[in-house]
Amino acid sequence: MTGPPAYPTQGPPGYPQQPTAACSWHPDRGTALTCTRCGRPACPECLTPASVGFHCRACVAEARGTATQRAPRTVAGAKLGQRPIVTMVLIGINLAFFLVTAVQARSAMNLAPSTLYLHGSLIPVEVSSGDYWRLLTAGFLHANLIHIATNMVSLYVLGIPLERILGRGRFLLIYLLSLAGASVSVLLFSGRSCRRSGRPGPSTA
Repeated sequence: MTGPPAYPTQGPPGYPQQPTAACSWHPDRGTALTCTRCGRPACPECLTPASVGFHCRACVAEARGTATQRAPRTVAGAKLGQRPIVTMVLIGINLAFFLVTAVQARSAMNLAPSTLYLHGSLIPVEVSSGDYWRLLTAGFLHANLIHIATNMVSLYVLGIPLERILGRGRFLLIYLLSLAGASVSVLLFSGRSCRRSGRPGPSTA
């Protein structure tokens, strides 16, 4: 079928006449057909077959315009071309934490004297005592300059493509879930080692 059927505007003798209207694009043509989408009267020339019924010229043009304006997306549903803002912000937060701890400790290789390092690192005994924020802050603390350099290079290399594929929201969610999962794993494994050695110790990302 290449077009809508040209239904007669008048039924057989004895049947009531079918109402007619002027085509929206050809006022000189009477038609009993309408667009199944918007209801505009249209002649057979101005209708295009659709999955359900027939669409008029205006609806076809509107659908084509919407399709061309729709932003392309990745396989994960993220918009193509988005800047990896979340990755850069996370790197900035990690660097800010390290800078504060290094200034407080007056060293880039031994951060143990830092107040932020002492109160933010993951110490199982302190977490069990109610310092639950350590589950989050420990993910932004690093033991020394080599530690943060390695982690930030890895975050830059892996984070940018992952954020572009997954999108900002999904990438941030995965990052935070991974951080929380790592903290819980440290608590579980350090609890076993502490029971064997009898000495709890701080932990960082």
